[in-house]
Amino acid sequence: MSMKQSKHEIITDNADVGVRVFLSDEAAGFKPVHWHVHIEIVIVLEGQVTFYYDGNSITLFENQFIVIGSGIIHSSKNSENKSLVLQIPIEYLNRFWTNSDQLVFEVPNVNKQSEDKVYEDVVNMLLKMTRVYESKQAGYLLQFSGLLMLTMYELITNYAVLKSNEKIVEDNRLKEIFADIHENYREKLTVSSLAQKYHYHPDYLSRYFKQQSGISLKRYVYGVRLNFVHHEVLTTNKTIQDIFHDNGITNIKLGTQLFKEQYGLTPFQLRKQS
Repeated sequence: MSMKQSKHEIITDNADVGVRVFLSDEAAGFKPVHWHVHIEIVIVLEGQVTFYYDGNSITLFENQFIVIGSGIIHSSKNSENKSLVLQIPIEYLNRFWTNSDQLVFEVPNVNKQSEDKVYEDVVNMLLKMTRVYESKQAGYLLQFSGLLMLTMYELITNYAVLKSNEKIVEDNRLKEIFADIHENYREKLTVSSLAQKYHYHPDYLSRYFKQQSGISLKRYVYGVRLNFVHHEVLTTNKTIQDIFHDNGITNIKLGTQLFKEQYGLTPFQLRKQS
């Protein structure tokens, strides 16, 4: 597997600082909806990444970042890119800021970032934190921890609000649907069947699902299936046709077309390249 198709971690052990820092080097792809029990900060170093969450579609370019709160449902689509990722566990942050799992971050959009001094300061601190941790010079733990605390203070006091109770309840219901899709992606899944199962009106579920994930429910199910297809193309000797069928895709022509849209290559090209 080439470097462009893998996730390369520049830092493998972050136990000393209590958080995780790594550099991702990714080919074009799609990450289905997921959520974390930590706060995640992503800053793009090269290329571009688009995040979908809470009805937002945010595309990041070089030296632009996003903050995803704990439990926030999100997905992403990316071109070939390099990004720095910082993950702060909630139990770590709760020692310094109570109820940090309830925080939602509203970072300025692309057009307003040039006017935002805090944004620029956070970018510089994130880049410096990585250099400090990589070098591990004397006192790096103090310096890294200090930068981390200052970064989180600026992010929380400038960009964070608390989730509403209604939002928490609605997210929990939606997470059940996403979990269902990931468990049963090989089966025939439709808006109507899922709406009936979870007591939504089909039109409402369709609109709300697209608002949260950035794509239609049908296209999202295809995206999940294609992720498994992508994995099996690279890790098994099964025929491409069998891989499609085993992962719930019976229309090979459409599956190949959507696979190329998602990953930039057809399954045959990907297998040949790898």
